[in-house]
Amino acid sequence: DLRNMKIEELKTIIHEKLATIGRQRKSLQQQPAGVAAASASAPDEPLRVYIMCDVGDRKLPALIALRKYLLDHGCEPVLPTQSADGCTALQVHAENLALCDACIIFYAGGSAEWFEAKLRDLRKYLRGRQPPIAAKAIYVAPPSNEHKNELETLEAMVMRDGDAFSPDVIAPFMRKMSATAEGT
Repeated sequence: DLRNMKIEELKTIIHEKLATIGRQRKSLQQQPAGVAAASASAPDEPLRVYIMCDVGDRKLPALIALRKYLLDHGCEPVLPTQSADGCTALQVHAENLALCDACIIFYAGGSAEWFEAKLRDLRKYLRGRQPPIAAKAIYVAPPSNEHKNELETLEAMVMRDGDAFSPDVIAPFMRKMSATAEGT
């Protein structure tokens, strides 16, 4: 968006946009507990798995194979919106986290900063959610880098894949998701 204006007008626009984003975040964080409880899949609906991925990763063969694998196993994969509007993207992201039964951070081409932001989102939006999320995972895909190689956390299952998608890598996530969904 290219604008020709005085610096004070630009500052005003930026402040208004930031205020709007702040109000949206605050309203999403203040949702009553019943909203999250209503978000769990009904018995006749597939389990929803929100796959957080960088925009550039959407066409990667590993992500396409992961989505197909989830579909073949009765799960509905949900990807982030491709909206260029930051407010809309944030709102859809928060709604996806509220509505999903499980989530995966697909860490391939995204930067370390992008990854850390997504991990903070898991902490922020999923803490105290009722019912709790069935499973959380980080799917580490090529290309390799130092941050990915050193990645360890107790907050989510870390799954590392080679050059091609392997069902064996995601099997523990699927077992945990199924066991939690069945209430065992």
